[in-house]
Amino acid sequence: MPAPVPVWWDVAQDQATLTWNCGTVDADSYSNEKEFYVFNNKGGASDVSDMTNVFITTKDTNGNDAGPVAGPTPVAAVEVSVFDGVSWGEWKEIRGSDPANQAVVVNASGDGQAVIKGNRNISDPTDTNYNNPETKKKYARLKLRLHVFASAPAGPMSWKTRISYQYT
Repeated sequence: MPAPVPVWWDVAQDQATLTWNCGTVDADSYSNEKEFYVFNNKGGASDVSDMTNVFITTKDTNGNDAGPVAGPTPVAAVEVSVFDGVSWGEWKEIRGSDPANQAVVVNASGDGQAVIKGNRNISDPTDTNYNNPETKKKYARLKLRLHVFASAPAGPMSWKTRISYQYT
């Protein structure tokens, strides 16, 4: 079966996105919250593999455990809240390769599974009815925010927020 096709979806803009701009965030404060859906195979006409053991973390721009947000001594932290199908979870700092600093991502169906299904949209490949019970298994709902610590120096910061998964 083909590999998963993950898509980050900006809820406010109602479109796919590759970036998240937090804007200017003062030291010792938080950015505005930003909501995303992470789809597998959005609008797909044929099945792809499921994303399993899904989690979210941050890395530096080279994909390493370094930098101002993903390093061992960060000056800021990305925080995530994951919707479990019923309610939003607690905010959790995410960074690097240590599982203790990552967050499990569950699909929006409420089944508690860290699996984002890759099945095709049965009735319509462009289905945007996010409340359809089968569609809810094809995406996760996340809120992200940046917490800039009081010790942060002035200037821009860059990092990657990554969804990681396995598939067969």
